[in-house]
Amino acid sequence: TQAVMQRVATALGPSYTVRDRLMQQSEAHRLVNVEKWMAFLLLAFILVIATFNIIGTLSLLIIEKRDSMAVLRSLGADERFISRIFVIEGWLITLAGAAVGIVVGLLLCWSQQRLGWLHLQGDPATMVVHAYPVAVEWFDIVVTMALVAGVGLLTSAATLLLRRQPRLTQ
Repeated sequence: TQAVMQRVATALGPSYTVRDRLMQQSEAHRLVNVEKWMAFLLLAFILVIATFNIIGTLSLLIIEKRDSMAVLRSLGADERFISRIFVIEGWLITLAGAAVGIVVGLLLCWSQQRLGWLHLQGDPATMVVHAYPVAVEWFDIVVTMALVAGVGLLTSAATLLLRRQPRLTQ
């Protein structure tokens, strides 16, 4: 397309500006990009709120596994080893949820690309695109997975810190 644009610009002369579709609608594309990052930040905030659910689940798991931890201690396991088990388990739960979420998201994007079930409002006669356009970018998938993995690891570690807090006795 650059070669065609260069030939058209040469044929028309310096008094004309030649732009492709992306250049003509650069503000709209910039706005879509800002919208994408705002949606990412909102979903990251929802993820942080959801971590309280993970903290609760891991706390209950720790309480439920007290007898198993006593057995591990009697077999020679130290607190660090037992703590690492819970951190890894919490992290694996988070990573499994992230993998399922990414697969479901990819399936939804694929179905929108193929079937176009989410339509744009407006007069179809004047529109070039009738369905909401979706593009999957691998960078977005990697950033999402890294965010979920990082939050999951911090959540698992935070659960252990909460476990170590001294409890009031009656």
